[in-house]
Amino acid sequence: FVLDPFAGTGTSAIVSKQLNRNSVSIEIDKINADKIESRIANIRVADDVNKFYKDYVFTDNLHNIWGKADFVKLPEISKTAVSFNI
Repeated sequence: FVLDPFAGTGTSAIVSKQLNRNSVSIEIDKINADKIESRIANIRVADDVNKFYKDYVFTDNLHNIWGKADFVKLPEISKTAVSFNI
């Protein structure tokens, strides 16, 4: 469950919806509240959280946490030997 007491433009609500989470967003500004409703009704390509799935590849049980089973499985990567070329 996600509580966002200062919802702003509704990013938390958009992500929550995509990840099948319940959420409550509180926003005092009527213009922002209207924008949030519009964004939830019409999720844009720019709001798609699926593009970030790969950024969490080292998270145990990611497919359970993310709540989606239809992602292409990423190749197994060793968590003990990671090197970066800078």
